[in-house]
Amino acid sequence: MSAPISFAHALADRTRWRIIHLVFEKALCVCELADVLKLPQSTLSSHLRVIQKAELLDCERQGKWLFYRVKPEFQPVLRALFKHFD
Repeated sequence: MSAPISFAHALADRTRWRIIHLVFEKALCVCELADVLKLPQSTLSSHLRVIQKAELLDCERQGKWLFYRVKPEFQPVLRALFKHFD
């Protein structure tokens, strides 16, 4: 039962919703997300933890950077949500 609650919680914030949009098809690192969203990296990291807890993101390390992208298995449901709520 915790999976749907975590999923809903991950999407229930305007900033996290924007993060999901930004990393939907293109992997971005925290510094890129922070620049686009005009947020401190610490705030952004807190939001990313919530999204990761819902297991919505793939995370890939490239050197010292972590790049985040929406997991492919969640793209269809998120695409449907984007269509109805954006």
